[in-house]
This record gives sequence, structure tokens and C-alpha cells, in this order.
Amino acid sequence: MITDTTYKAENAYNILQGYFIKKDSKNFHRWLIASDLKSDKKLLPYLERMVANLKE
Repeated sequence: MITDTTYKAENAYNILQGYFIKKDSKNFHRWLIASDLKSDKKLLPYLERMVANLKE
């Protein structure tokens, strides 16, 4: 059993990054909401940059 919650956040981020690389805005935003990654303070700066770059 994995008790480290960082593992889950990193996996969720990797899935989000896949949508970002594919420029799949619809699934990117769905996963961002579903995964609740915005609550992870360590990942927040990266998420903000991804969202801004996806809009360009």
C-alpha cells in the first residue's frame, strides 16, 4: 500500500501534462478539475503556466 500522497498528485500531473502536450484543452480542463491538483501548493505554479500557455 502506498501511503505517500505525493505519488497520486504526480500521476495526476503526468496525465494532465499529456493533455497539455496534445493541446487537448477540453480534457485538460476536465482533468484539472477532477484531479483537484490546484490544491497542491507545489504544483500550482506549474499548473498556472500550463493554463496560460494552453490559452495562447
